[in-house]
Amino acid sequence: MKMSAKLLMISIVLFSIVMTLGCAGREFAPKDPYMYWYYPKELPEADRAVDDARKAGKDQKCPEDFNAVRDMKEKAYEVYAECRDNEAIATAKEATAKAKALCLLEDVHFDFNKATLSEHAKKILRKDIRILKGNAKIKVSIDGHACQHGSEHYNLRLSRKRANAVREFLVKGGISPRRLSIIAYGKTRPLFAEEPTPRNKNSKEMKANRRVHFETTME
Repeated sequence: MKMSAKLLMISIVLFSIVMTLGCAGREFAPKDPYMYWYYPKELPEADRAVDDARKAGKDQKCPEDFNAVRDMKEKAYEVYAECRDNEAIATAKEATAKAKALCLLEDVHFDFNKATLSEHAKKILRKDIRILKGNAKIKVSIDGHACQHGSEHYNLRLSRKRANAVREFLVKGGISPRRLSIIAYGKTRPLFAEEPTPRNKNSKEMKANRRVHFETTME
């Protein structure tokens, strides 16, 4: 009986040691629908970053970007459940960085068939420059967009010109080119998928789609 008690005690101690070592760098965070109790700390950190962004109202201020970050965070858990730990951690880190930098910069819009910055756009970009100078760890993807009028090839070129115009203005304003990248989407990712008045160049839908949007990430 005494020997059995000793063996039981040893087993409990060994089990506790294994659990402690196995959970090093992990955090208790049960999450439906997964069966795990402990996750790499980067995953629940992403949860908190997204939740903080929601509490700050960023799900309302920039819903498209917020939803993308939230989906990225959820994707990290899916990948972890498939035993791809390193990929899950990397995805969670990226989601955390994006969540912390949500909605910092304001978009700029363009006149029909133009890639030149209006005075109003320059005013917005000067404010964006001040924000970037005050947050040296932010990196920016400058995403050029166009409305639905015209061919895909032409709008792709136009959206790239718009993104380049914004990048050039930011660089002249003192922002390092290393912090800036460019993506041209043409008319493939409109805010309004349908432009009910295609002949009206100043309809709210067409004006909204002629834009440069910023996706920001915190290093």
